[in-house]
Amino acid sequence: MEIIHKNFISHLDVRDYECDLQGIVNNAVYFSYLEHSRHMFFKSIGINFSAMHDDGKDIVVLNVDMKYLFPLKSGDSVTIKTNILEESNFKLRFLQNIYLHPSEKPVLNAKTTLVCLKNNKPSIDASIVGIVKKQLVSYKIAIV
Repeated sequence: MEIIHKNFISHLDVRDYECDLQGIVNNAVYFSYLEHSRHMFFKSIGINFSAMHDDGKDIVVLNVDMKYLFPLKSGDSVTIKTNILEESNFKLRFLQNIYLHPSEKPVLNAKTTLVCLKNNKPSIDASIVGIVKKQLVSYKIAIV
C-alpha cells in the first residue's frame, strides 16, 4: 500500500451527551469522531460531499476496525492524526489514531476503508484514489 497523505491533524472536545452511564464516551461515538476527521480532511482539499452526490458519486465506508485503548470522559480534548493509504485503485485506507490532548496518551487506533460509488455502483470514473490525488495536486499538497 502506498501512502498518499501523511499527518492530517484534527481536534475536538468530548461533549457531555456523548457519555454513557459509566461516565465515559460511548463506544459508538468514536465512529463519529473518526468520520468528522475524515470529512475535515476532504473539506481541506476541496472535496464537497453534496456536490459529489449531486453528480451521482458517494464516498462510503466499506470497513472499519477499531481498537480501544483508553476511555474518554466529558471535557477531554483529543487530537486525531490521520494517514491515508492507497489500498487499490478503488479503495483508500485511513489509518486514524486518537490521542488525549495535551498528554498524547493513545486512546484509539482505527483502520477505515473507503470506496466511491457512481449511482450506487463501483465505477472506474468514481475512483476515490483518483479523486483524492487530483484534489491534492489541485491544492498543491504533496502526494507522499
